[in-house]
Amino acid sequence: MMRPIYILIILLFLWVPSIHAQETPSEKASAAEGETNEKAPDLRLKGSMEQGIRLMRERRWEEAVRLFEELARRSPGLPEVHFRLGVSYMELNRLQKAEEALKRAIRLNPNYVPALLQLAGLYEETQRLQEALEAYDRVIQVEPLGEAVSISLMKKMMIEGIFLARAKDFDGALRLFEGAASLIPTDPAPVYNIGLVYLRKKQDAKAEEAFLKVIELDPKHQEAYLQLGNLYERHNRIDEALNAFVGAVQINPNSPGGRSAQAKVPLLRGISLARRGKTDEALSAFQQALRISPDSAPIYFNIAQLYLGKGDLENAEAALNRTLQVDPGHQGALMNLGILYERQAKLEEALRAYERARDLQPETPDGVNAAVSAQTVRGKIAVRAEKLDEALEAFKRAVELQPKNPANHFNLALLYLRRNELSEAEKAFDQVIALDPSEEDAYLPLADILEKIGREQEAIEMYERLIALGSESL
Repeated sequence: MMRPIYILIILLFLWVPSIHAQETPSEKASAAEGETNEKAPDLRLKGSMEQGIRLMRERRWEEAVRLFEELARRSPGLPEVHFRLGVSYMELNRLQKAEEALKRAIRLNPNYVPALLQLAGLYEETQRLQEALEAYDRVIQVEPLGEAVSISLMKKMMIEGIFLARAKDFDGALRLFEGAASLIPTDPAPVYNIGLVYLRKKQDAKAEEAFLKVIELDPKHQEAYLQLGNLYERHNRIDEALNAFVGAVQINPNSPGGRSAQAKVPLLRGISLARRGKTDEALSAFQQALRISPDSAPIYFNIAQLYLGKGDLENAEAALNRTLQVDPGHQGALMNLGILYERQAKLEEALRAYERARDLQPETPDGVNAAVSAQTVRGKIAVRAEKLDEALEAFKRAVELQPKNPANHFNLALLYLRRNELSEAEKAFDQVIALDPSEEDAYLPLADILEKIGREQEAIEMYERLIALGSESL
């Protein structure tokens, strides 16, 4: 994020009223001997410099390079020529040549602040931060007053903050970035780094605030839009994420970030449409996303979820399998594949899918859900085979994994009924109702159990509670 500073430096030192300010002592002596003879070449040099400055202003960098290369051959002792040549090389991303030209300018004039600043910026661009730090220190020594020193102090604090952040001293880094922001409040770079630190500290609300401030300072700051888009997407704020990525694309669709955002836009638009029940439009958006990113697992996964919602199990299965071809470790696809197979009563296939999902990340919430689903399906397979003891162990294990999930207790209660263990079945149904009083399917079998064991009044109360829920089961 160094470009804004480079441009500032170029603007600060772009116009030089007279080339005489850069004359060497030998040139001055020659001028004293024959002022008339010197006027013509001196005017030509001045005109060439003005032409080069105009080319820089118009961002015609190739032409500027050719002109300043010629001037450097004709007047090799002028530091400003080498400085402007270095700036032009940098804009063309010819960084090695830029470094050589800037160093030549500094050799000619070790106190040449514009070249020192530009060289420091080049070091930052190439991640040579210690060298950049030394260059900024040199500027502070040479020119302890003025705007150049403010820039140097700010950049020095930024680099030192980066070193602290890399060492995971995020609080120290934050103090330095905030100090840098206070030095030049209009510069978005320190504020952007503040946002990055808050992301590392997992303080997303403060990170969001920082990135929004960056965009306020620089509405064309693509990286801030991208960071906001990722943050919003992570928090499932889909419409806000969509707007952020659209903003990033509008700034520069051809940068790496812009191309990444272009792939995100139709995907997020599809998710937004799906949430509003516009299934066909959502599917069209996902197909558009696939044309941009044909091997994107998230796109196939969202298509699968659309088909699952429509009850189109065949297309859902195909999309889930395609998701797993692209990303074999996609836990969500494996979970949904297990659900799909359960709906089709393909219990062995469902079990394999759930176990694969569980094994990917067994300690995460999704991993625990997959483990519970695997135990539930294992229990169903055992019931189908009349292996009720195996089924009991599986359903008990599911309860152990998720004791607050009423579905686990319900499966256990039904199995106890099948085994005619009414006391245990009663306890399990009671637990279902305690966890979810709206679970109508638990009241009727519990009332039947109470009636069978002679607790008619309690059975009547269960029937009354069921009626109060508005059930038509009776």
